[in-house]
Order: sequence, then C-alpha cells, then structure tokens
Amino acid sequence: MNRFSSSTIEHLKNYVYQLRNPITGEVFYVGKGSGNRVFEHVRKINEINANDSPKVKLIQKIHLSGKKVIEEIIAYDLTKREALLIESSVIKSHSLDKLTNINHGYQGNVPVKVNEIEIAISEPIEKFPYNVLFLKINRLWKNSSSEEELYDAIRGYWRLSKKKFSKIDFVIGVTNGISRVIVKPKENKLFEAGNDEYRKNAPRKGEFYNEKFKGKFYFLIEKAPDEIIKKFLNKNFIRFVGNYRSSKRYHFKNKP
Repeated sequence: MNRFSSSTIEHLKNYVYQLRNPITGEVFYVGKGSGNRVFEHVRKINEINANDSPKVKLIQKIHLSGKKVIEEIIAYDLTKREALLIESSVIKSHSLDKLTNINHGYQGNVPVKVNEIEIAISEPIEKFPYNVLFLKINRLWKNSSSEEELYDAIRGYWRLSKKKFSKIDFVIGVTNGISRVIVKPKENKLFEAGNDEYRKNAPRKGEFYNEKFKGKFYFLIEKAPDEIIKKFLNKNFIRFVGNYRSSKRYHFKNKP
C-alpha cells in the first residue's frame, strides 16, 4: 500500500505516524502529517540527496534486503497542535540515538528537568547585539555534561558557510531553545572533516573520518568573555532559534 483513499484522508485529518525497521523491529522515525505524508519517505528516497540522511540510507538498506518499511499510524483525527504535542511525546519516549529524525519535535527533543522549567518558559532574550551562530546540540548534550564535553560537542561537525562564519562573534549551543554553551570562534576558520591535514585539532577524533560528516567542518574556539557568559548562559533564546528544523541558525545584529 502506498496511498490512502480520499475518504480515509478526510477521516484521518492530522495524524502522527512512525516508521519501523522490519529487520530489527525498531522504530527509526516518528512524524506528523496529513494526506499521504506517511508514505512520502519511501516514495521520495530517489528524489533527494541521500548522502547526509541517515533515514534515507536506512530505508535504502531495508529495500536492498528485500523487505519493506513498516508504516504505522499512532493517532489520528487530530488538530495540528495535538499532532505536534503527540509527535513530540512519542519521540521523547524512544531512545533518541535510534531515531533518524533531524528535528525532534515541538518544544525540543529531550525532557526538561523541573529545575529548568523556569528557564524554558521564562521571558525570552529579546536582543543579542552580536553576530552569532546558534547550533542545536541536542544529541550531544546531557545534564551531566562537563564544560570540556560541551566545548567538544559544539566544535563539530557542521555544514557551514565560510562566508557567514567569517563574520561570527560567538557560537551558542542550544537545546530546547536554552543556551547551554557560549564560545568565541578562534580566527573564524573552518577545518574540513576527513582531511588528514586537519585531524590533529579535531573534536571527537573517532568520528573524524565518518562518512556522514563528509563535507562538514569543525572550528577552534576561545572562551567567551565572562560578562557574556554571566548574562546569556542558560537563558531562553527561543525567539532567535524558534522551532527551526535545521541544526543551525545565523543571527546578524544589523539584519532584522
């Protein structure tokens, strides 16, 4: 089956679905949508660039094995907001390292500890008078992360624009819209993953030659000034990053 009938679509309205690996039995993707959205991941695998998509690579691997992705509806007849909330809750119920979702749902991909709720729903930062690159470090951040681990997490590996990066004053790592680490890029230079010339100073050296990081970069950092750390670390930057699907977002002070 690769599509619903028009009457079924009308009845489903907005829904939440998951894709299951028939080889392992594990869920590898959770999403929301309407119409025939649940079938699009399989139908479009040959229409997009699969080089940087773990989801597409896994679907192709399943097809090569002679099996088919198992598509399941979790909930239906929903409003868009209900679908957002259910999708997010289902994602949080899974082991995140087994999901291939790039975006991890409404309100972030990790449960928020009770002592951070005040930050998460506090009045967001309105102005940041610097050029900044926001990076989502959801998969690399833990509540127990040390400063050194956070520095290692934020340094790489990212698909970045050399032109834009050359103008950046600070890089801020965020989860759930909250700033977890703030650093200053050293000399605003980028170093390509997989290039032997740049391996010496690379973060997480065991991942340096990973195929999924091909064409991505890391950078060197300096500690941000104490006044910046004191004023902006562990603050709500949701108005800057929103619920953006990309792992990065640039903010330039002279651009609205």
